[in-house]
Amino acid sequence: MQTQSTAQSAGPSLMPMITGAWASQAICVAATLGLADLLAQEHQSEEALAHATGTQPAALARLLRALASLGVFRETEEGLFASTPLGDQLCSDVPGSLRNLAMMVGAPEARRAWSDLTYSVRTGNSAFQNIFGMDTYEYRTRHPEERAIFNAAMADMTRQVAAAAVAAYDFSRFRCIVDAGGGNGALLASLLATTPGLNGILFDLPSGTEGAPELIAAAGISERCKIIHGDFFKAVPTGADAYILKSVMHNWNDEMCCTILKNCAAAMSESTRLLLLEQVLPARIEADPLHRRALMTDLNMLVMTSGCERGEAQYSQLLRASGLEIKAIIPTASSFSIIEANRAPYPQ
Repeated sequence: MQTQSTAQSAGPSLMPMITGAWASQAICVAATLGLADLLAQEHQSEEALAHATGTQPAALARLLRALASLGVFRETEEGLFASTPLGDQLCSDVPGSLRNLAMMVGAPEARRAWSDLTYSVRTGNSAFQNIFGMDTYEYRTRHPEERAIFNAAMADMTRQVAAAAVAAYDFSRFRCIVDAGGGNGALLASLLATTPGLNGILFDLPSGTEGAPELIAAAGISERCKIIHGDFFKAVPTGADAYILKSVMHNWNDEMCCTILKNCAAAMSESTRLLLLEQVLPARIEADPLHRRALMTDLNMLVMTSGCERGEAQYSQLLRASGLEIKAIIPTASSFSIIEANRAPYPQ
């Protein structure tokens, strides 16, 4: 008979995954308290950090030591702590910051929804909707602080994906591009800043474009970019020669995706391109970091929304059902790919 000790020593242990939620929450608290910013310039004592964060010194020391065991911070000598390359990613003002993402993932409403993953697996429905009686969009409309963290996290991640997209795809072929569901404009700002001849339209609900005018002005592209408010479930602006949607499809079920895509198709000419920036699931899943990121995101979509991540065949079906067809799928240096589509030459 295999004992507990032999089961744990026979190969890789599940223990780090089982307790992974503890680590995630510890990182969330570190991000919320701004510990990485405090440790960015110099070593700090437990007492100094507790005073700066308004926390109980002994309890904060336990958090710091736990994070040091994860490699997020390091204890330089007893009671003194410094940051590490991992911890630096929690700083608020560095390229590639993950601070907002850590706070979003560890937020109480997200934890409550994930605690009922069993409900989603049994029913196929959103645990978030079941618990709170509303979808995540309505919830964030009612809770501006959570909305601000979500928008900031999405902007941080978008900047990284945008850099990879610009490196992989030639946007200079277009004169005007519509970023549908573009939020605060982080993606469009990156595209226009690196493509001097390109003009852009940021299209989203008013609540989605909070902070967009300031971001666009800071990027120096105000003369080439305008903001139009609207709902892509009803229509999208016409007249552009490219439409880009990042992380839009994975938020919605097939029926709702088809509504968005059909509205895009209606605004497109035969030469117009539709670009979907999404994580495309591989045909065969392996224990690979990129696969893990995409599949964990897929579970998050199950819990939090009505959407899902999809593979090439699923995207092909969605696009064909909407009067579009895949022209190419271009991988990028990130986990995202660019799905390039045009209007189908045949009736649907």
